[in-house]
Amino acid sequence: MKNASSLRSLPLIPKVKELLLELKKKQDENKKIYGEQYEHKYDDYICVDDLGYRRNPETISAHFQMILKKNNLPKIRFHELRHSCASLLLEEGVGMKEIQEWLGHSTYTTTADIYSHLDFSSKKRVANVINSAFAEQAKADKPNKIDFEETPILPTEKPNQEISLPKPRHLPTHRESQIKEINMIQTSSNIDKEIEELDKLIKQKQELLKKKHDMEM
Repeated sequence: MKNASSLRSLPLIPKVKELLLELKKKQDENKKIYGEQYEHKYDDYICVDDLGYRRNPETISAHFQMILKKNNLPKIRFHELRHSCASLLLEEGVGMKEIQEWLGHSTYTTTADIYSHLDFSSKKRVANVINSAFAEQAKADKPNKIDFEETPILPTEKPNQEISLPKPRHLPTHRESQIKEINMIQTSSNIDKEIEELDKLIKQKQELLKKKHDMEM
């Protein structure tokens, strides 16, 4: 380790444990295959070749670049996977202090200076809290009875939702108003004529009844 803080204990992830056990099994098989040719000087090391010699770090870096090129991935250094790990932890809501201990930084400031611009998860939580507060206030300010035709309420919690507004009411033009008034006048005039005719019929019937009565007398 390059400094004292880098020497630390971490929990063994089950998947990593599984891979280490497979590697240990392969190394034991190589010891049997190569016998005296196998180098036991590095038995406590993990990254050794088939003969037991330590692998050159440049070999890992070179193979890593081949993997990136084969899968059309951006060119980065193998060491930068450490930053990818920290970024993923931040997105999953892991605290900066916990990431500091996992990465082995000597101080919290070092971790915060490097990864504070990537701390999206905490910013999203704050934004959601503020948005919820506004939504609750909007509900509290809403009147008991709402005329949706006069005052359409637009949704605030789903900005991508399609909004269906009420159709505008048809306002009659001046010409339409004039025609309506003329029709009302004509209707009223027709009613007056019908009443006059009824009055005449009633009078005629009354006269006939009177004559019939006089004749009977």
